[in-house]
Amino acid sequence: MNISLRQLRAFVTVVECRSFTKAAEKLFVTQAGVSAMMKDLEQQLNCSLFVRTTRSVAPTPAGLRLLPAATRALRDLEQASWEIDARNIKGESLLRIGVTPLVASTFAPRVVKRYVNARPGSRVEVVDASRDEVQAMVESGELDAGFGIFFTKVSGLKRRAIFPTPLMVVAPRNKDASPPRRWSGLAGLPLVVLPPGNPIQKLVDSHLPKTEETRAERTTVRHLEAAISFVEQGFGVSVMPSFARLACSRYQVECTVLEAPQVQLDYYCITRAGSAQSEAIEDLMKEFSLAAKQGMA
Repeated sequence: MNISLRQLRAFVTVVECRSFTKAAEKLFVTQAGVSAMMKDLEQQLNCSLFVRTTRSVAPTPAGLRLLPAATRALRDLEQASWEIDARNIKGESLLRIGVTPLVASTFAPRVVKRYVNARPGSRVEVVDASRDEVQAMVESGELDAGFGIFFTKVSGLKRRAIFPTPLMVVAPRNKDASPPRRWSGLAGLPLVVLPPGNPIQKLVDSHLPKTEETRAERTTVRHLEAAISFVEQGFGVSVMPSFARLACSRYQVECTVLEAPQVQLDYYCITRAGSAQSEAIEDLMKEFSLAAKQGMA
């Protein structure tokens, strides 16, 4: 069983509002998001938690039994938050952020170190998780901010671009040949790719030369660092955002930004739309931007 505080908060809010729509508005998430959380919660508990009619939503006996435990868990969390806030008032500022694993293992530690060194008494807790998990935790309030490539705007979230990150080709290091600089140069080359549903891979595929040879040999992996490792071992070349350049420096590979056309993505900071503007988050965004200008150093 893997019940999250986010699910419990949504459950209690639906009970209080007697409506999925009103609960979604209160939580700054979509109605579909609330419904999905409740469906997953019901599957984990193997029971129905709500009786749904055309006019209202009411808890079932099982839902009424869960309600006090869920309320107590959220109250305990709120109490802990008050205690943390009290520490913040005394001079210790805590910021909770989420980044993807590749960023967490490359330039994020340096960014966070510069941030805390410049601000005595500040602390940053970093959660490394998938892009979707980071977004969900920002939506629920478990994280103050998330950093990454978020392709679409989401209701209830504020998305701000920090720096552009063009697509680059990663190729095995070869003193006799350089990686192709143009998309046309990828025709016929074996590729190391992300899963077809990955939005980065969809963007890459939309710019690859439309030839059968381009799609003939593909090795599919789930993560960017795995792609880099497979490239090093000669499985092919890979196309990925340039923020992965620092990770590439750990392998025997070469990186070249692709041109004609140059395709750029934005690296974003996401926060809850209803949250107050945070000076701490603004400062951390500046540190990420500085890291980009310095080549993610």
